[in-house]
Amino acid sequence: MNERHFTPSTENKQRFWEELYDNLKKNPNEILRDSNGKNPLNTAIIANALPELLELLIERQPELVSQPSPEGNYTLHFLLGRAVNSTEDKRMYHKLVRKVIEIDPSIFYKQNKRGLTPINLINRQDYAELRLVTNDALLDGDINRLDHIILNLNDDILIKLKNDKNLLKNNTSRIFIKAIDAIIVERNNILFKHKEKLSQEASNELLQQEEKERLKAIKRAEITEKVRLAKIEQERQHQAALVLQKGYRGSVERRKYQEHLKQKGLNKKAIPFVPKQRDPLLDILPSDDEIANPWRYDKITYGQNFAFGNNKLQTLEKDLKKLRTL
Repeated sequence: MNERHFTPSTENKQRFWEELYDNLKKNPNEILRDSNGKNPLNTAIIANALPELLELLIERQPELVSQPSPEGNYTLHFLLGRAVNSTEDKRMYHKLVRKVIEIDPSIFYKQNKRGLTPINLINRQDYAELRLVTNDALLDGDINRLDHIILNLNDDILIKLKNDKNLLKNNTSRIFIKAIDAIIVERNNILFKHKEKLSQEASNELLQQEEKERLKAIKRAEITEKVRLAKIEQERQHQAALVLQKGYRGSVERRKYQEHLKQKGLNKKAIPFVPKQRDPLLDILPSDDEIANPWRYDKITYGQNFAFGNNKLQTLEKDLKKLRTL
């Protein structure tokens, strides 16, 4: 077979693909190669080439559908991942989808480097194409393909498929609808359990937080009590130090006094005289001698007068008044 090389670029307009298609059609033994070493079929799909050219490439070079791009995308990824507005183009592109699946059925389940299968891309782009792909699987009775569709679509799309009146009605479709109901119930149960688990985790986290706060409060109370006791102990040590200092100063004063007595030649064991504070009652109340002999000689009257207290002439009334004021 002869090879025809082409270099894809932004200059490749529709006219370029038309001429390329005409040349390939005129030369049945000619195959197409990408000058950059890429898959020419995928390159043509990305460049919006003629559907007729894509169909010719798939028929003439079927091995291209199983050659992934550097990102791990296969031909079915590119076909299902593009939006088609025209009804005629949609019908033509879906014809290509069926051809690719017939050539390599496993391509329907292959993942790219992001873990996406072709059905994941169509879910984001075109529901009408999704309906056609599902109808093909129902028509073929391919349970595995239907299971793959169910497992890779969200609940909203599944419910839309279930209620779609344009969906093929046969025995397989009834099984498909039951499978949709089952998977939705299972997902709801999983979602409920997940929410319940999150709620339990949140509750446990709240309890743990409360327990931490309680332990912190106990710790703060313990620290506060330790600080209070430390202050009390510090004050006690301070007072004890004052007593020791006072005693030390007293002993120093005594030694100084004894040294003074020694220098004066006096008794070293003598105790310094400390005048005691006189009780004020002693100036008012009579002494024992006065009580025993209340009559004493008075220098002023040169006679014996009845007088209590000090040597001054006082009457009993004044003494009683002083006693009442105490």
